[in-house]
Amino acid sequence: MIKRIELVNFMSHERTVIEPSDGLTVLVGPNNCGKSAFVTALQILCHNAKSSYVLRHGAKECEIIVETDDGHIVKWSRKKSGSPKYVINGEEFDRLRGGVPSELHEILGLDKVNCEKDPFDIHFGEQKSPIFLL
Repeated sequence: MIKRIELVNFMSHERTVIEPSDGLTVLVGPNNCGKSAFVTALQILCHNAKSSYVLRHGAKECEIIVETDDGHIVKWSRKKSGSPKYVINGEEFDRLRGGVPSELHEILGLDKVNCEKDPFDIHFGEQKSPIFLL
């Protein structure tokens, strides 16, 4: 389980830390205050999604750092000019060509589910195209 999420120079966040509770954590706030940035950050962390737009204005590098309750630390970072890289428990992974380190999904358990057509993400719904599970 994720016990800490830190965003550094990520979208509108200079440095923000959230420590989710053991049960349900709800982010509440006015429009345009950075709530969706946390969902975007977790999507990028889990899938190394397109991320050229997430660097905070004026910053040289952005980071997403996640700590789990069993002691793992996963860090994703991207410099202004360069490709994303991961550091998982002190081991660096770069030049991934859009992929993610295999250790990532073992640690976080947030990978996509394979189905007949394309892999399906059951963890993150897109804000403008909601999904429904039956």
